[in-house]
Amino acid sequence: MSDINVPDANEGNGSEVKSPSMPAVDPTEPRHQSALQSKSRQSQLVDSPKDTAMVDDGADTDSDISTCTTDDKPPNEAADEKLQKGTELLEEERWERERKPLALCRLIVDRPWLMFGLALSWHIVMFATTGTLIVTGFDILPVYFEGLPLQIRDDKDFLCGLAWTYRNENEEIITRAATEAANQTERSRKAETVTLLFERKGSNVFTKKNLQAIKETEEKFLNNTEYQSTYCYIPNVSGNCSKSLSILRFFDGTYAVLDPVFSDPEFDNIAAVLGKASIHPALKALLTAFLGANSVVNETEGVASSEITRSFIYTGKPLAGYANSTDRETEQNDKIKAFVTDHFQTTGNNVFKSGAGDMDFAFYSTSILSSYIQNQVVFDMLLSVASLAFIFLFMLLQTGSLWITTFSILGIVSCFLCTNLIYRLVLDFRFFGVFHILAIFIILGIGADDVFIFVDTWRDLSHKWYPSTAHRLSHCYRKASVAMWFTSLTTSVAFFVSGASPLLGVSSFGIFSGILVLVNYISVIIFLPIVVMTHHFKWENKKCCCCGMKNLTTVAPVPDLSPTSRNSWTATTSPVNIKKPDGRRKNAVVRFFRGPYYRFVTHKVARWLILIFFAGLLAVSIYYATLLRPNEEQIKYLPDESNVGKAIDRLSNAFDTTTSSRNIRVYLIWGLKQQDFSQCHHSSYECQGTTVWDDDFSLNSTEAQQSLQELCSKLKNLTAKEEGELKVRRDIVTNRLEVKCFVDDMRSFMLNEENKTNPLTNAAKYPNGTSLDLPWLQPNIRTLMEYNSAFYNISQIDASFSSHFEVGMSYWLYNGFQSPLPSDDFKQYASWLGEATTTNTLVTSLGSTDYTYGTRLRYAAIVVNLTTIRNTLGYPEGLPIRQAWETFMAKQLKTLPAPLQGGLQCTPLSFNVWHWLKVQETLATSAINGIIIGVSISFPILLLGTMNIVVTIFALVSLCGITVGVIGLISAIGWKLGVLESLNMVLVVGLAVDYVVHLAEGYSRSRCLDRRGRLHDMLEEVGVSVLSGAVTTLGASLFMLLAQILFFGQFGIFVFGTIGFSIIYALGFFTTLLGLIGPENDFGCFKALYRKCSGCKNNTQTATNTQIPDSKK
Repeated sequence: MSDINVPDANEGNGSEVKSPSMPAVDPTEPRHQSALQSKSRQSQLVDSPKDTAMVDDGADTDSDISTCTTDDKPPNEAADEKLQKGTELLEEERWERERKPLALCRLIVDRPWLMFGLALSWHIVMFATTGTLIVTGFDILPVYFEGLPLQIRDDKDFLCGLAWTYRNENEEIITRAATEAANQTERSRKAETVTLLFERKGSNVFTKKNLQAIKETEEKFLNNTEYQSTYCYIPNVSGNCSKSLSILRFFDGTYAVLDPVFSDPEFDNIAAVLGKASIHPALKALLTAFLGANSVVNETEGVASSEITRSFIYTGKPLAGYANSTDRETEQNDKIKAFVTDHFQTTGNNVFKSGAGDMDFAFYSTSILSSYIQNQVVFDMLLSVASLAFIFLFMLLQTGSLWITTFSILGIVSCFLCTNLIYRLVLDFRFFGVFHILAIFIILGIGADDVFIFVDTWRDLSHKWYPSTAHRLSHCYRKASVAMWFTSLTTSVAFFVSGASPLLGVSSFGIFSGILVLVNYISVIIFLPIVVMTHHFKWENKKCCCCGMKNLTTVAPVPDLSPTSRNSWTATTSPVNIKKPDGRRKNAVVRFFRGPYYRFVTHKVARWLILIFFAGLLAVSIYYATLLRPNEEQIKYLPDESNVGKAIDRLSNAFDTTTSSRNIRVYLIWGLKQQDFSQCHHSSYECQGTTVWDDDFSLNSTEAQQSLQELCSKLKNLTAKEEGELKVRRDIVTNRLEVKCFVDDMRSFMLNEENKTNPLTNAAKYPNGTSLDLPWLQPNIRTLMEYNSAFYNISQIDASFSSHFEVGMSYWLYNGFQSPLPSDDFKQYASWLGEATTTNTLVTSLGSTDYTYGTRLRYAAIVVNLTTIRNTLGYPEGLPIRQAWETFMAKQLKTLPAPLQGGLQCTPLSFNVWHWLKVQETLATSAINGIIIGVSISFPILLLGTMNIVVTIFALVSLCGITVGVIGLISAIGWKLGVLESLNMVLVVGLAVDYVVHLAEGYSRSRCLDRRGRLHDMLEEVGVSVLSGAVTTLGASLFMLLAQILFFGQFGIFVFGTIGFSIIYALGFFTTLLGLIGPENDFGCFKALYRKCSGCKNNTQTATNTQIPDSKK
């Protein structure tokens, strides 16, 4: 005992620390006093987790805390073994404290302010670089909030849909709209449509009072002066603005020519009017557009009832000063959008707030949706400022240092900028979307958690004796950086897993967030130690706003360090002003975890009640998790309570689907191949790809035309089984399958043309025997051209001319070049039939309009309407329908001639339903795979962090419980497995593992040998950091609940739920399990197994051995 030299509190700087012959222990630390007891007291074991000198004043003690009995061996034998193990552990602890300081830590202690200036300069460079790039016009933050790119770029359905969407971008395609445009008068073509919705849930909107309120509401929009003079739709030469298309048209005389009953301007005979419309062939289909899904209209019973109806108000173009609707089209659209958002949106918002009479009101247009989302995204982004303020205040409370808090927050923010520079400049990503905003909230919580780990570790080590400040900082650095590394690694890996998604919106977010977590880790382990040291030297003992994190033991900096033996370092001067611990930890939370909470989770009854509670929680979570179903709907940006959110929901779900424009349309396409994306940037969300033509496609053969006509006949006469599998819709009036086939309508026109007479002579227009029936080839088409010489110049046509089908097709589309132009067939089919110029293309002029012929048919489509609604179709139901169409198309293509065997089927309109179903499936699969991968990756990381297989297994069990709990929560609150939910499930493992990892690592590094002692050390050292990290993340997520964009609000709920389950399972289930059956001694420890296998463990080692353990060499 005499060899142990303890520096006196008043000892000068010049005295040296002697190299003791016994393991260097600090007698001021009561937990080490047991190692110095005589052999007669060896029944009291070493490393007691709590001694009287360290006990809080007035705190209770018991044998569970003050002793570490672990064996059933005879007392003397157990005591001998315990003393030997305890001595080894004390040697290891002494070695850790006197271990050679890290070069970085020595540099920080030697030159704190120089290092601070360099580190701060780096963060300033991040701000300056970002600002400079913004000022110079570089797109450093390529934001796009109007949508979410969720496309599988190599998917056949996506590429087919894209090929159809951008089919007319090729310059060789003739734009027939230009021909139609020659006949356009000002605002004679419909532009943007504004939809008004009127609803009375559980009641009827078709009452006199309600119809009058609908009329008054419509007039508020229609009577707008600027709308009337500049933007209204003018459908005819009268020059009058169009009325709205609504239920009111059945009463105001618009259709009185069909029946006098339709003139009832005072709404005195509502049931009779609507009853008549419901059976009138010309109005039956139109009426259904204004009826709710559960409406009842019956003329016989005199009933007309619906909970909801809608009105359509049209804007028109070309606007004044524009030649036609395509003249500077973007400019015209921008002007219309500005008017709608400035005027109609203001009017609509007022009615939305007050209601339309007794009815609820909502309104919608594409411009209003876009404007609302952009405004809300900006507002919701400001919530991150509130989260930042909360974290700042909480961090200030926990650290007690304005200095540490300010620069910690600065570091977190600059990490975001640094990550964006890597993301944008190094990886060359050109997309920054809504999901990326969520990374701000995530990193605020993770960054604060890392700060608490380091600062609390630094605080905890103030209770230990160190040769110098550099030694203490190095010990803190090693402990904290390892703990932070394992949590940062698991979280970043979870993000990187989602980075492998084929969906740009998900993958780019995963890559960005994964980099962000790693950059934050690097920043914390470099910048934060410098900040803590500058605070330690400058502010720690000053009574000002920067103080509060005062050490119990102050160690003077000793810059001159020299090596002694092996890897052990001692200072050339002894520590000065060492204050003996006063037996009290200043932090009340630490006292709570080491005292009352420890006794609670180890109580003989309470621990079983805790485990029973978690067993019940797990059972409930599993039950709700099994109820989770895929989300059939398109992505929701806004809550149903908002105007636009309500409008979208009602338009998707509340109306009669019999003639709904939201039904799926299947396009059977020829002439196009899948879009070529090889030239598109990997992160471009705007790239359209390149059109690839099927050069074999042609209809200039008898076989091709007849085969296509037979396919149309097949589609219109499907068997009952085929109709059920393909879900083809029937017309509400004719009860025929809704198949739009251009060949059939062209044939009807040509047969009618064949029998035409000369209006002047009343003679037949064409010679006897002329047949204009299918097929349309050289003989009959040449006859058509000869007898329409005003349009065709036969003398210019040579033997190489082969575009006979195209001549007949254009003649049909242009209605024989007679009024009306455009014809109904033109409006129906012109966009489905695309022609390109050739070397034989000729032009004929009629008045001011040029018509082309001798073209080549580049693409053609047959369109089929289905019964299913595209907005509400989930992939379990939808993919079999898609597969049925794929099988049907493949079977039919085999029977077609070679020019038609390159056909495709797809659903290109709106959001491409077939592709969206695959996206849904991909998201659901990714969620499951993400959880499996996350848990699998967590296993080796946890094993490395704890080096104990038993603790790792307990941690994995806890992690699985958290994951199931979060999935059950998603289902319990009524969510379905959609885009955000799938992404959350991929991330849940990364976010949930942090607290379990911290606790597991704290348990494993405890110097105690029994589970109670280790548990006590774990709670004392790590409990406050874990709780602080959870509080900051929970607090930050609370502000997200205020967001109007559902992405943000739902993500806030998800984060709150995930962190909530994580902290409950970590401090409840995991902690109790360790206290009950946690590993003791070397059980399950890989380090002990390694020492035994490698022969490094020296069984003859005694308590007086001064050699450094071989395992630490």
